[in-house]
Amino acid sequence: MLAHVMDLGADGTVPNTTAKKMVLQEAGGDVARAQQAWTLTGLPGSGPVSVDQLEQARMAAREAG
Repeated sequence: MLAHVMDLGADGTVPNTTAKKMVLQEAGGDVARAQQAWTLTGLPGSGPVSVDQLEQARMAAREAG
């Protein structure tokens, strides 16, 4: 079993590129599904993303699959 652990920081935000990679991973590599989840949850195209927003997008990506 392999686990990837990431420190999301003390300020409660995640860099945009990291958040996009995490949503894409949650979507099983399906770019269209990840983009849909990102848009559906209203995440910004650039700038940091809150941990709460990221979790909403990850959940949306899982549910879309």
